[in-house]
Amino acid sequence: MSDIATFDHLIIGGGIIGLTIARELHRRGERSIAVVDQSTIGTEASWAAAGMLAPNIEAQRTSAFCRICNDSLALYPAFISELQAETDVRVELNTNGIICLSFNEDPPASVESGQPLSSDAIRHLEPHISPNVRDGILFPNEGHVNNRALLNALRRYAELNNIRIIENTQTSEILSDNGRAQGAAGPATSFRSATTIVATGAWSSLITISGQHLPFQIKPVKGQMIALNSSGIDLSHVIYSPRGYLVPRSADRILVGATVENTGFDKSSTPDAAREIHAAAAEIIPDLAHVKIVDQWAGLRPHAPNGTPIIGPVPDVENLYLAAGHFRNGILLAPLTAAYIADDVQGKTPGSERSRFLPERTSQAKTVNI
Repeated sequence: MSDIATFDHLIIGGGIIGLTIARELHRRGERSIAVVDQSTIGTEASWAAAGMLAPNIEAQRTSAFCRICNDSLALYPAFISELQAETDVRVELNTNGIICLSFNEDPPASVESGQPLSSDAIRHLEPHISPNVRDGILFPNEGHVNNRALLNALRRYAELNNIRIIENTQTSEILSDNGRAQGAAGPATSFRSATTIVATGAWSSLITISGQHLPFQIKPVKGQMIALNSSGIDLSHVIYSPRGYLVPRSADRILVGATVENTGFDKSSTPDAAREIHAAAAEIIPDLAHVKIVDQWAGLRPHAPNGTPIIGPVPDVENLYLAAGHFRNGILLAPLTAAYIADDVQGKTPGSERSRFLPERTSQAKTVNI
């Protein structure tokens, strides 16, 4: 085993959550920060996502979860503007809104928030939409971010600010002594740290401490996506239906998603899934039926038992923090998650709304014997 590197803050997991936590800690004056990942930084779920910023579609609109999703959405304009200024990396952010469609066979949409739209109003906003759309809802200020550009910007921020990035290095065991986390180790490398933050997405349940898995059940849920050549079909909004969604991107691409599959850690893409997703796109915009698929990929979303993330200090282990289980909302929740973890590290008391997402609230939490 090589020499042991020592840091003030060790973040295990280099996706959108881990990198945004690293930036937030640095912006608050913390130093000696490292991000370690088992593969290349930013190549798992954060890379595979569509970058949707959709709190009112992904969550029950009156729930505490929806409220924190909206809180994080409100952070996005400043988050992207400041990050671009810090790194000189352009990150596309579109907050024109999301249109949620209902077709004739679909049940009526619940309008707890958003603006009801008739079929004619929808086609006025987006002329290519199918005439079979019955009605819909516009959620203004929602939209999408180019998640891959965002990952590039966050990596650049780390490089410019002496945040250590350590890639292709497995760390699966939390080091501890007398109830206090002291870093992490893998087959070939160990790290010592004053604080350790687990942000390993779908792999979080594989992390162990004193030979026991962390007491939180987070499972991988595969999502397959495709990209289509937009072929002159210009979209101003994200379009969402009960069977799929369209996310417009620059470079003449429309992203289409996504499947929801319980296949363990299998990330393979399949022709059947591509056909299913393509059909969902064609239902929304018939002209897409014969448009060529230019790319297909899959990622593993991290799903916690009740579908909401687990963010905060791990019970019974000092200086160990968990930020995982974001499922389909890791991109959306990145800035707020980073603020929460930075608050924890700096000793600030969580607010009452946040208590629902602390590790101690999960039914899976139980004492870790260390």
